[in-house]
Parts: sequence; structure tokens; C-alpha cells
Amino acid sequence: MNSLSLRRNCIRLLRLFRLKEVLRRGRRILVQQLQSNEYRRKSLINTSQIERNWKKPSLKAKRGYYR
Repeated sequence: MNSLSLRRNCIRLLRLFRLKEVLRRGRRILVQQLQSNEYRRKSLINTSQIERNWKKPSLKAKRGYYR
């Protein structure tokens, strides 16, 4: 009985550890994606500003939708 509960606890700990590893890996991937998106956005800022100035303000913009 005692050894069985010990084994269960070990399995539980292993699962937790694996979950943490997976989360860590996922977080690392997310951080990489965010950094690459940031880089893309910085390179695209100028063109988007030019486009925004070039386009006529839409109805939503007149209503203050994009503030």
C-alpha cells in the first residue's frame, strides 16, 4: 500500500516536471515569435504610416474608432 502511494507520487511529480518543461519550451517559442513580429512591425512602420496618410479617413476613424 505504501509503495503504491509512493509510486503514484513519483508519477505525479514526473508529470508536473514534464508539464513545466513543455510550458517552458512553449514560452521560449512564443518569445521568439514575439521578437520576430516586433522586428517585422518595426520594418513595416514607415510603409504603414505612409499608407495611413495616403488613405482617406474612414467612417470608423471619423468616429474615433482607432484612438
